[in-house]
Amino acid sequence: MLMAPISCIRGPSPDPQRQLYAFDDLVSSLIQDGHILGRENRIILLPDECVLYAFLPAGDALEPTTWNPHVKQSMENLADVELRLPQVEILGKAEEVSIACECPNSTWFILFTHLFEVHSPVKCGDCFHPVPLYRLPRPKNGGFYRLCQCGPRL
Repeated sequence: MLMAPISCIRGPSPDPQRQLYAFDDLVSSLIQDGHILGRENRIILLPDECVLYAFLPAGDALEPTTWNPHVKQSMENLADVELRLPQVEILGKAEEVSIACECPNSTWFILFTHLFEVHSPVKCGDCFHPVPLYRLPRPKNGGFYRLCQCGPRL
């Protein structure tokens, strides 16, 4: 698991609250698709940017090729409120937590979580490391909302 600030530069806007809502919508979409872990995320509204310090399951968590339609739409909505696309800077690995599964072809998976679990509820059956949800085949609706809801609310 990696720690990274995710920030969107704010353009001039007569309604900064709309910028905050758009950024929050993006964060919610990323959480529901497994790109950001945990639910207790606090957005910081600064004079020239919106920032969130987040746990990411792996280094590819915010690659555009991993986005579902909801994330793509949230990204497009940023321009409507004069927010630039997010900048991400990986600060480092969060200590004492599992790294994401790196198996090239997992042969089986386990749905597993407990009260203090922050990572993906899907574990690789071969290495027992968490599997980022966006790496799994997509459900018909494009999102993993129901899987994200099976974990605890921290």
